[in-house]
Amino acid sequence: MSLKITEPKTVRVGRCIYCGSTQEPLSREHIIPFGLNGKWVLSKASCANCSNITSRIEEDVLRHILKPVRASFNTRTYRRKHPDNFPLVIEKDGKKVSVDVPIEKLGGAMVLLGYKLPAYLDDRPYKHGIDVTGSYLVRGNGIPLEELAKQLGTKSISYSVTYKEQNFERFLAKVGYGMALIHYGIDSFEKVYVLPALMRNFDDIGKWVGSLGPTRGKEDLTVTLEEKNKDVIAYIRLFGKWPVPTYVVVVGKLR
Repeated sequence: MSLKITEPKTVRVGRCIYCGSTQEPLSREHIIPFGLNGKWVLSKASCANCSNITSRIEEDVLRHILKPVRASFNTRTYRRKHPDNFPLVIEKDGKKVSVDVPIEKLGGAMVLLGYKLPAYLDDRPYKHGIDVTGSYLVRGNGIPLEELAKQLGTKSISYSVTYKEQNFERFLAKVGYGMALIHYGIDSFEKVYVLPALMRNFDDIGKWVGSLGPTRGKEDLTVTLEEKNKDVIAYIRLFGKWPVPTYVVVVGKLR
């Protein structure tokens, strides 16, 4: 059975979805972050300590990996506005220099990683970490790279992003877990597989998180839930109208 989650929804939980604490204050959790215009919310769902952990994960993803694409789409922000310019490294006169490029020329650039399938699904030998199979420069809304290079007076443009502390993979786990809770409810799960890695209590993120190869879709954001032998699997596409990977998260087992 599979189900595509499309309609925005708010669900009240009443305890921390990460550690189970019922001690107030319990804050709301945006499943898709506020900074990506997320409209799926779990209210009374995160204690102060766990909220600090997940907020740092999202902050890293939004301010680094997805920063230009957020500016290009003018997504919501707690700050007054997105930056107007972003740095690119170009080669000029035999030297590498950093130049600031207006967002309307750069466009929504992002580097997304591809992974093997979650080890749990293909039953391969697994120890720890996650297996990266490649990286994909995804870009839209800007001028063609050839024209941008010409305007900057260079033949070589470099755009790079640093992935650290498995924050992007943990971010994907949080999205998959949250969407599963929206549909099934927290009491429906016998075990949540992704929680130890999400909260950095155990280094097994690659057992539960992976991806399928890039494809282009018709919607900007989709999350599809699938049940296999009581396991709930989430398929996540961020900015899916572009050629992006489909991220796969094995969330947990239903009762």
